[in-house]
Amino acid sequence: MKDPVEKANKLIRRGRHEQALALYEGAIGRDPGDERGYCGAIVALMALDRHEKAAELVEELVRLRPGAGYPYGIMGCIMEMAGRNEDAAACYGRMIEIDPDEMLGRLRKTVVLLALGRNKQASKCFEEMASAEPSSASAARDKKKIFDVVGDEVLSDETFGIDMMPGLPTLWRILASRDDGKALNLPEMAGFPSAPDDALSDDDLTITEAIFLAEEDKFAEAAALLDRITSKDPDYAEAHSVKAMMMVELGRYEKAVACVDQVLRLRPDDVEDLGVKGMLLERVGYPEEALECYERMIRVAPGEMIAHHLKCGVLALRGEAEKVRECYIAALAAEPSDDHGEYTQSEMRAERDSLEKFIEAAGSVSRGFEEFVDRGGVGARPTWGRRRGGPRPARAGRRPGAGPGGRPRARRR
Repeated sequence: MKDPVEKANKLIRRGRHEQALALYEGAIGRDPGDERGYCGAIVALMALDRHEKAAELVEELVRLRPGAGYPYGIMGCIMEMAGRNEDAAACYGRMIEIDPDEMLGRLRKTVVLLALGRNKQASKCFEEMASAEPSSASAARDKKKIFDVVGDEVLSDETFGIDMMPGLPTLWRILASRDDGKALNLPEMAGFPSAPDDALSDDDLTITEAIFLAEEDKFAEAAALLDRITSKDPDYAEAHSVKAMMMVELGRYEKAVACVDQVLRLRPDDVEDLGVKGMLLERVGYPEEALECYERMIRVAPGEMIAHHLKCGVLALRGEAEKVRECYIAALAAEPSDDHGEYTQSEMRAERDSLEKFIEAAGSVSRGFEEFVDRGGVGARPTWGRRRGGPRPARAGRRPGAGPGGRPRARRR
């Protein structure tokens, strides 16, 4: 029999919280020692604003995993949602006692103390977080993320999203630990944490259903559902965007280009959609038009490093050594738009240095460039591939327009 938690996880992805809750509770009944059932039921109850029942299950989770800090973080979130800030502060304090590396717990404790008017304690808590030396990579990432977001802003509730709530990242990892490797990404969860099942429109639910079908490799059925939406509303950009991904999975690249064109008709300067179109155009043999897409991306968002990288790849295929060098210079002079861009920029810097070494060793730009390309050359290429003989595949990274697992990001019209 299929794991009930996996079934419930799929329902949660679709915003069916009541149905998912029944399955999670059934999983707890069958195996009271499996914390996934508790984690899932807590998620569903939080989404349904049933804070008291969610808190009861967190208490069960604390008894089940007495040495774990994450249940106290979850309890703190629930206490905040219920307006019980004193209790929330105590929960976050206990979480930090158990795991001094817990940066998100320190953050939320600071915010709650500020809300309570206990500014001196809040300042001390924040200073302790700022001076903490994380002992794990995940804690270091959390700390960097916090200070990237804070910047010069006033620290407040509104400064931070759901993904920065303590305990929830761990909860999701546990919940999806046997779920065929499919991550449940918290910000993408329909209606989480406080919307009821009817908060989404019928079209939103249809798109969610299409993505659900795609996860089962039913791409044609998913595309048919999306056609239902666009036949009623040709200006629903997200339906066209998700359908483009279905066409890619079916190998119908020309049709995918047509879908992205519909998206760009509605969102003409969306850099992610432009990137998807450029990669598709390269796949179907139109590198000149792809180059136009990448250059437009750069005009709209100069810090979009993947656009610079993809542009370098097209120029390299055309053998335009000087233009490739200019492309690297422009990319390295720009301010990356995100962390992934910083990584891509560092990769491009290494490639540029390699190119210049080949040119210097050959004593000629043309010969050095040829050697550079033969040895691998530009690292970026479209997810769907350039022709053989082109640059080597890119290392792992996000493609424009894609979220976790290569799926399109959920966006509104």
